[in-house]
Amino acid sequence: MKKLIALILAGLMALTGTALAATWPEGCSPSQPYAKVDAVDLTKIMGYLILNPRAKLPVSQFCDVLEIFLPREDLTRGQGMLRLYEIMPGATEGTEVCSVDFADPQSVELRLLGEQELSDLMWGGGTCIEIHLPKSLEFGDRVHQYYVLMDEGCFLASNGAVRSLGIFNPEAWQPVIGGEYGISGLYYIDAPYVEKPLGTPEPEMAPNEGVNNMNAADGASGVDLSYQPQVVGMDGEIIESASGLFEDAAPQGAILGAEDAPAEENVAEPAAPADAAPVADAAAAGGTMATRPDKGDIVHFDLVMGGDAVYAIPYSENGSVEFETVEFTESTHVTGTVVGDDVQWGVVFLNDESDVIRAFELGR
Repeated sequence: MKKLIALILAGLMALTGTALAATWPEGCSPSQPYAKVDAVDLTKIMGYLILNPRAKLPVSQFCDVLEIFLPREDLTRGQGMLRLYEIMPGATEGTEVCSVDFADPQSVELRLLGEQELSDLMWGGGTCIEIHLPKSLEFGDRVHQYYVLMDEGCFLASNGAVRSLGIFNPEAWQPVIGGEYGISGLYYIDAPYVEKPLGTPEPEMAPNEGVNNMNAADGASGVDLSYQPQVVGMDGEIIESASGLFEDAAPQGAILGAEDAPAEENVAEPAAPADAAPVADAAAAGGTMATRPDKGDIVHFDLVMGGDAVYAIPYSENGSVEFETVEFTESTHVTGTVVGDDVQWGVVFLNDESDVIRAFELGR
């Protein structure tokens, strides 16, 4: 009878789409997330981690969040800065693009992994550290060469006894983005709010007029996690892929060493149109970047058009951001004005049949 009940419950869960809670495979744990890696003492070191995006795990179309995945759930916020650099064409040293303070809870978020993430990683538990960049990664005009440096102690574990090690090697974490279309270099410029004169007509912002939303791509968030992750030891070497291809390596106690440069085939970079507007930066826009936009601030980004994307429509359903132009067919620089406190807006990309092929929900 008990066996019959178990079978019935299993069938009901399959019909309703209910998944079993993630559990650690036999012989695995937070200190040894996969069977073919060495166990570590989590009371002394942070352990294994995964960085996203990186050279062998590029992101596509839009990225304003860097992520660190760890197979432990006792993480707390520390003190320190993460800085994103770019090596400009012809230069040998990086130029700082933006920085993030780990002490700011609105810029750095710690959350437990969801069931789908745990299933993809084959973990029984874990934490994601989401690092919100003031300026999103750029692509479309050329290959942008980024790297990340991070202070020691940005996050803590084991009741504060374990501090994260610093990232001081420019080759350790090199975020990579590509795609035939998308949103590049998104940021906000801090500006005072100016009330519009009475009688000023409102622009038409509806994104769904004449649009077949039934064909929208799965997932409206800008970051696609449907990749096969690879595990990184404390020496920075790839030690395992989630597909089960293992390489023996043990943590060395020092964070992240060198990694192979990204292969060109991992990055699909379309040629920039001859008439595309150059990417603006904060200095050129005449202000400083705002990490938390409010009324009056100006949003800047580059639309990258190509592939199946024939039309792009920026919109704001709650009217918090206004755009003078609401339909684009070519790559160009776009600006909008924040006019509401609850900043919610987005961009949809459509094909030549006006079907939505990708939607991004933005705002802070």
